[in-house]
Amino acid sequence: MANNCWNYVSISGDKNVLDEIQERFSKYDDFNYFVEFGDYVLKKENKTSIEDYYHYGTKWWEIHMERSEDNCLIISGDSAWSPPLELMTELSKVFPVVIEGEYNECGMDFGGFFSAYEGGLDDNQMTYREYQLECDRDWAIQDIIDDLESFGEEFNEEDYDYLTQEEKEYIKQQLN
Repeated sequence: MANNCWNYVSISGDKNVLDEIQERFSKYDDFNYFVEFGDYVLKKENKTSIEDYYHYGTKWWEIHMERSEDNCLIISGDSAWSPPLELMTELSKVFPVVIEGEYNECGMDFGGFFSAYEGGLDDNQMTYREYQLECDRDWAIQDIIDDLESFGEEFNEEDYDYLTQEEKEYIKQQLN
């Protein structure tokens, strides 16, 4: 059983281009393998071997789409183990779009933010806790406190080198 990696992807571009991408992504259920789906989305003539399950970064993706505007397509959902970064990178080569997103997988302790443009990928991966802090620092600090209390663990400052001294002091106060 795979660990689920949550993904949120925003694809920006011309309305007609996004219409085509959305139409291609809507065919996901027509394929038995994610690599076949990826090849279809990318209009590949030389097909990827189905034995290369993770060619596009993951083995499957529970795709949920929405169009908030004519020039923005949002795709979200869980994928197996890791985000579909290779698919997003290749998508930005095939279509004139800008892709930005984020992903996280707490069980494997990672999260991150990425952007893809003209086939280039900028991926800022970090630990899951660091990802939480980037998203909502106050909530993440409370989550640290809750975890320490739930598991009856002591707060060891050295384990949290990504926190400020002020945040470490706050955590100590809350735990006393």
